[in-house]
Amino acid sequence: MKALIVGATFNSNFGDLLFSHLFYNKCKEVGFERVSFWQWPKHVFCDFCRNELDYHEKITLWESFRYDVLILQSGGMMGEPYYSRHTTKLRFLRFVLPCLIFTILRKPVYVLGSGGSPIYAGWLRRMMVFVLNHAKYIAVRNRETHDYYKKVGVKNTIHVTADTAQIITSECLPELNISRDLEDFMADHKLLLLQFSYTKQYDEIVAEKLAPAINRFLNEHLDYRVILATDKVTDRSVLENSKTKNALSPDRVKIYNYHNSWQLAALINKMDVVVSTTLHVGIIGSSLGKSVLSFSLFYDKAKRYYKQINEKDRCLPLKEINVQEAYTQLQTYYDKPILLPVQLRELAACNLSKIEEIAKECC
Repeated sequence: MKALIVGATFNSNFGDLLFSHLFYNKCKEVGFERVSFWQWPKHVFCDFCRNELDYHEKITLWESFRYDVLILQSGGMMGEPYYSRHTTKLRFLRFVLPCLIFTILRKPVYVLGSGGSPIYAGWLRRMMVFVLNHAKYIAVRNRETHDYYKKVGVKNTIHVTADTAQIITSECLPELNISRDLEDFMADHKLLLLQFSYTKQYDEIVAEKLAPAINRFLNEHLDYRVILATDKVTDRSVLENSKTKNALSPDRVKIYNYHNSWQLAALINKMDVVVSTTLHVGIIGSSLGKSVLSFSLFYDKAKRYYKQINEKDRCLPLKEINVQEAYTQLQTYYDKPILLPVQLRELAACNLSKIEEIAKECC
């Protein structure tokens, strides 16, 4: 039996790459005859993802439909953070189309750890509801997604699990491989990671609202140093010349150049405080027992997670805060690491353990 995985493999995003690793390795482990990724349109599987996964197989559109089972890996593919005709079209081609065709061919579709609301385009929402109503199994990562799917017409049974990335612990991580210069900078200091997804707009916001708060924090906590990083591939020179880098105390900050998802996770494991503007850097920080503060670019998505782990006050919308609020958050939480509930880790593991059941049923 052959398994086709559908996921967000079109860029270097940290969280999506971790999911691709976890699902691909699990599918190979449980004994499917062949495991492949959906690769149409051709740009849906980027070179960075291929190289990191060491996955170089290429299959055509028509070959894809000869597979026996489709697994939609974890992630927010079934939701739209904002409405755009272009991104809606791409979301359909990348994620919904393969599920739709497998459904029409009466082949099983498994949705494992989806996050998906809202869906702004009516035609896309109807397609998704059709797919979900015919799916063999659906698991979503939070109660809000469950309720939204039910609200828009999904009659199928929906299981509420948790974000799959929460199965990651320090024992899963490789040794951190960094330059001697960065290693010396980090040695014998407390460490704060400031992570954001670089665009000029976000750079300006982080420089205006978070950098002054962090500088004030550094003035009062002389044992701390800052590592500045992104969660997707960004040219180092861009970060070196960013407004955020230039706004931070120059002798207290160094750049970490993101090049591999597991290496970024290993870096997070060395931190004491994680200040994040995106979801999965915060989730990995929480999973590794760090003190995490979320100043989210996509607040509605992030606040569901922090509510789920009983830490909702750690998450604020980046665009709405001021410097004083950011500083207060730092002072309140910098020495309060997160301890994930055991039950949540068990629910997260259900998304992968379901693949073992699928293999037993199909193979």
